[in-house]
Amino acid sequence: MEIESGNGRFNVMFWFKKLTYFVRCFPHIINIAVKTGLKYATTIPIDDAEVMPEDISEIFEGTSCHDDWQYREALQGDVIGALRKLVNAVRASGQRRDDLEDAIKSGNTAGSFTLNVLVLLRDVDTRWSSIFNMVDRGFYLYPVSYLLC
Repeated sequence: MEIESGNGRFNVMFWFKKLTYFVRCFPHIINIAVKTGLKYATTIPIDDAEVMPEDISEIFEGTSCHDDWQYREALQGDVIGALRKLVNAVRASGQRRDDLEDAIKSGNTAGSFTLNVLVLLRDVDTRWSSIFNMVDRGFYLYPVSYLLC
């Protein structure tokens, strides 16, 4: 066994039958688990035979979301995928980026909300917290969506 350190990362190498295997660091394992969970959680088809409506009702029973059909409907759709498409569409065009900035400024001036002028963030595969940052920024800029539609 050998331990290497570089750029603040630690890799542990084990030798088995003249092959080298790496044991990944804990944050990397968590990142893989979250991405896998999101992949399956956001692609559950509405007509999945294994997911019965009464099963979904049992999950929400006793919560504030029990009778919130909009929340349930949102969970059945691919929320992360829809946000990714929105971010890519806005960031792909300079005019759309300018429109977003103008909408934030006009909303601040009109007193509809008070937001910093920010851009939407992309989900970058190599950045471990990028999905969280993308969703967090999407929530922050959500009030602007009423001015853009």
